[in-house]
Parts: sequence; structure tokens; C-alpha cells
Amino acid sequence: GPGCCLLGYSIFERLAFGPGAAGPGEPRLFLADYAPGWAPCAAAVGDVVGESVRFMPCDLARPLDAPENADVRQLAGTLDVVLVSRTLSEVPESGWAPFVDSLWAALPPSALLFVKDTDDVEAEVVRRLDSADAFRVLGVRGAFLYRDAG
Repeated sequence: GPGCCLLGYSIFERLAFGPGAAGPGEPRLFLADYAPGWAPCAAAVGDVVGESVRFMPCDLARPLDAPENADVRQLAGTLDVVLVSRTLSEVPESGWAPFVDSLWAALPPSALLFVKDTDDVEAEVVRRLDSADAFRVLGVRGAFLYRDAG
């Protein structure tokens, strides 16, 4: 279920950079999913990493400007790292494309998008986001996409 990659990223971040900059105010980690029943996963990840993780609804089969994606749309321009893990392939016939296209357009230029899915879905995302540079890391399943600053 959702939260595994967020937990893994949080542990990596802590090991690589030290504890996060989260204070008692707004959370800096977010978990979005179509099924509200996964909300307890956000709290569980937060308990493990020692900071608040906010759950929000998200429907990848709808564009970012759809009402059900309002929370994600509101935050998109502030996000540094976005993990999309084994979810796009759950939307038939590339129905996720409008969401991914509009999310990519809304992210800040310095954001990193990590897509972990089936090989064909990862390749399609890389093709669709032709303004992105993509790379893979040996031993890590998925594709990292970013905008070349130069």
C-alpha cells in the first residue's frame, strides 16, 4: 500500500542529510491516494519517522485541476520531491497522462519526480515529459525526472 516509498525516502533523507526541517507547524511530508482507507498509513509513517505526514485524496485518472485533486494542486508548486509509486499502472489505457502532464507543469523547476512502476509505464512517462531529463540509478527501480537548469 501507499507509504512504503515515502518511508524509504524519509530514511534515505535522514541518513544522507540529517533530520528533516519539520517543526511543530505544517507537515512537509504528504501521502496522497485514491482510497481514503489508506489515511492510517500516513499516520503510521509519521510515527516511524517522527514527524507529521498529511494524507490527502488524489485521483490519478483525473487531471490535476479536478476537484478531487484540489489538495495536491494547492501544494504542487511547493514540492521538492514527488514519488509516484506503482499507481499509474492501476489506471487503464494511460488514463493517468492528464494528471502527470499537469502535475509536471505545476511543479517548481527544481523539483524531482520519481516514478516507480512497470517498465512500460516508466518509459511512457519519460516520453511524455519531453521537457524532462531522466536518469536511473543502478539497483533502484524507477526513473528520476528533472528539468535541466542549464
